[in-house]
Amino acid sequence: MKCARHPDIETELSCTRCETPICPKCLVVGAVGMLCKACAGGGNVLFEVAPARLLLAALLGIAAGTVAGVIIQHIGFFLFFISPAIGGAVGQAILWATKGRRGKKVEVLAGVSVVGGGLLSAYLTGDWHRYWHNPISAIWFIIGMVLCTDQFRANAHTLVDWMADYLRDVEQYPVKSSVKPGEILAELPASPPEQGEPFADIFADFQETIMPGITHWQHPLFCAYFPANSSPPSVLAEMLTATLGAQCMIWETSPAAAELEERCMEWLQELIGLPGEFVGVIQDTASTATLSALLSARERASGFTVNHTGLYDSPRYVVYASQEAHSSIDKAVRIAGLGTDNLRKISVDENYALKPEALIEAIKHDQAQGMVPLCIIASLGTTSSTAVDPLAEIGRIARDENLWLHVDAAYAGSALILPELREYLEEIETVDSFVFNPHKWLFTNFDCSAYFVQDKAALIRTFEILPEYLKTGHASEVNNYRDWGVPLGRRFRALKLWFVMRSYGVEGLRTRIRQHIAWAYLFRSWIESTLDFEVLAPSPFGLVCFRYTPIGTTEAERDELNAALKERINASGELYITHTKLGGRYTLRMVIGQTEVTLAHIKKAWEIIQSTAHSLC
Repeated sequence: MKCARHPDIETELSCTRCETPICPKCLVVGAVGMLCKACAGGGNVLFEVAPARLLLAALLGIAAGTVAGVIIQHIGFFLFFISPAIGGAVGQAILWATKGRRGKKVEVLAGVSVVGGGLLSAYLTGDWHRYWHNPISAIWFIIGMVLCTDQFRANAHTLVDWMADYLRDVEQYPVKSSVKPGEILAELPASPPEQGEPFADIFADFQETIMPGITHWQHPLFCAYFPANSSPPSVLAEMLTATLGAQCMIWETSPAAAELEERCMEWLQELIGLPGEFVGVIQDTASTATLSALLSARERASGFTVNHTGLYDSPRYVVYASQEAHSSIDKAVRIAGLGTDNLRKISVDENYALKPEALIEAIKHDQAQGMVPLCIIASLGTTSSTAVDPLAEIGRIARDENLWLHVDAAYAGSALILPELREYLEEIETVDSFVFNPHKWLFTNFDCSAYFVQDKAALIRTFEILPEYLKTGHASEVNNYRDWGVPLGRRFRALKLWFVMRSYGVEGLRTRIRQHIAWAYLFRSWIESTLDFEVLAPSPFGLVCFRYTPIGTTEAERDELNAALKERINASGELYITHTKLGGRYTLRMVIGQTEVTLAHIKKAWEIIQSTAHSLC
């Protein structure tokens, strides 16, 4: 056959990609095989050249990379990637400019120009540490960049290197962003760009504009709210999830996603001690899971008619939760069409746990008024203080009154992997649904909420809609998770959970959570040993509620002092804490549960709190 570009030349070669006949003049040898110049697209490839020209290209490439690296480092760009690229470009420009004699050897050593330029310039500019940590990997990484025929790989390596540096150096950032409202918005163009922009420009803007407005949730001294923990295995899994881009709404759209989710939920069920009657599904958040529970309760109570007829002729359903229950319950009651006027906030005891006697009294009162009690939502670890409602007593009430019982264990549920804390699950068989968030305290990136139910059929009957375009031939054999909650579309969330559980193992997860709880007890003991601070609630998990109480101050003055203390601590950038109100008192919340937190960090936090408090008086 004849070469497509040189028809006067007979050839037996063809392009690996497009199968076009090519002669040695058109041949480009790349990482994917023999390519024609059209398929190579002008990327970084390796040519056959004479040894003398190869040596000249390599030496000049090293020199160019070195000079470029020194200059660029002073300008402030990324030496690690720019100088090797320039060195390689110079070396290959020399090769392209000279035809050379065609030999049998493939010019593998062309990468020397890039590697040498990068390493030497890095050494001269003091940036050697990037290579020194793992020089062999760095060398192969740079060679990989040379062989790359597209920019995505180089950009991805740029980001991975930044990510690794960020996780290593996160403590160098202020925990809480200090930007003012509108400050980031003012830096962003009012209209989108007409033409595409280079990755380098976008990434530079990310660092210069976006990063100053980021609060660093993975900082060891992020002790606010509840954690939203990630971990290296979870981050890596999220990279794979984003790359796959799978929409996992039904089994057929990604069988591995559905079946891995099924198995991971079985692992979690065993890990936290739920009975075998429960089945699980991954939701995005506990808020969505609670809404799913209320909708299931509504449908079961109505004989599954409200989904079809609406609430117009339905009885007045009532939902019960403690005064300390999460605000997502109020929102779920609204969305479910039940109305917050029909949400009863039950009084709590001195430990901020729901009073069973007050619950039964409220139920009887509503029944006497002709209302229909529907659902009880018990908290296993409230948001304000991690109070634990008495599940056994509440369960008996729910069973006797035939009410749906949902347990919100969004934060504290992760601690149930510790066998010594299984006492909180007493009479768990009376529970209809249970939710906790691995994305809070089980080192799995947001979002990942584990939702368990005993009545799988009721859950599916509540949400199942089967249009023709979603029908498949395997529905009776598999779990189609689109029917297990509100959204049709679903992310491949199980992958990161699988990575985390396999990477740490059960004992590794237990060790970290057990440490966090022990450090919370220790932190609490430090507060209790002082005269000018006091603890305001029990600390069964990793949260300590306290306040500054200087001698001689009134309750009103203490509220003002603690508000000022929180603001000053957070403004420092060294520590981030939040507040709540318990019994009407302004209360500071210190949560210990960050993935990489150590005892040294806890000691530092206590020093910051004490010194800042004393500076106020």
